[in-house]
Amino acid sequence: MSQFPNANQSNTSAPAGSGQLVITGLVIALIAVILMNVYVEMRVKASQEDTVTFFRFDDEMKAGDEIQISDLEPFEIPESLQDAFGTNAVPEDPENPGRPLDGEFATLNESVVQGQMLTFSLFRSRDSAAMRDPAYRNLDEITLNIDSKEQPPNLRPGDFVDLYASVPLNRDTEYMRVMEYVRVVDLGDRVQDAGSRTRNSKYGSITIYVDPKLTNKLFDIQKRVDGQTFNVTRRDPQDRRPRELDRGGSDEINQRVLEILNLE
Repeated sequence: MSQFPNANQSNTSAPAGSGQLVITGLVIALIAVILMNVYVEMRVKASQEDTVTFFRFDDEMKAGDEIQISDLEPFEIPESLQDAFGTNAVPEDPENPGRPLDGEFATLNESVVQGQMLTFSLFRSRDSAAMRDPAYRNLDEITLNIDSKEQPPNLRPGDFVDLYASVPLNRDTEYMRVMEYVRVVDLGDRVQDAGSRTRNSKYGSITIYVDPKLTNKLFDIQKRVDGQTFNVTRRDPQDRRPRELDRGGSDEINQRVLEILNLE
């Protein structure tokens, strides 16, 4: 018998290995096609998505400078990313395209650098939208002290808040909701928190709209609650549902608070 292999015999392992390589190549090509289709679909969707306009400063400015439209540069982002900018960023005024919703002609309360975003916390501004709303014309504007340490970050005019206070009760205090869904008109002086490492703005007081019949009662409550200050929590503007009171809004004070303080 010849010790050399028969020339007609074939190596059966080579075709099996080649077949695996072919299958692997096809799988990789299929994945590449799928990824490309997903990428194209995402680009098409992004190009069709609505955008939201914000503003950034075209140059550096100093505290005390007045903001002019010429100082601002608009830029657009996809609407799906709007939440990432939070409620502090100033959007475009829907009734005046190309202009900010608020901040024009306002005075900066801190210096800014070129490219910095225009935010509500950079200036003090009254709630101009509510001032134009007939529903608020017959309400009183009153200013209340608020706890500057325990408050939502970057409060701004136009926000809706709930008022809380520590009410004296039986030689102790009870933390109670005083009013619900109250609209903020203006903010007091900014309070610098030396221990904070964030740039969130804090304020020592807020001005709110209330029914005239409640004005004196709220001042009396403020004099008698712990620290003569209120705490505030921000409300979703769309969430008008009463939480603890029979009716939410500027027309009612928690009856239990009035009873405890003998202010009925």
